[in-house]
Amino acid sequence: MLKLAKEVAIATTVYGILSYVFRFSLEEGDGIPEVIMGSLVFGAIYLVVGLLFKLIRRKSE
Repeated sequence: MLKLAKEVAIATTVYGILSYVFRFSLEEGDGIPEVIMGSLVFGAIYLVVGLLFKLIRRKSE
């Protein structure tokens, strides 16, 4: 679980930096708050998918 938390933190940070630099899903005039919110949403989705994979892997064992 700790490994997944570290993974989510790294992925969220990288996504936030890249979305700010390359303006992923941002409109003209959007700033840091929108980047942070988008990164948190990405992190939440990443966490849910990671937990689902973990659950599926445990059930198959």
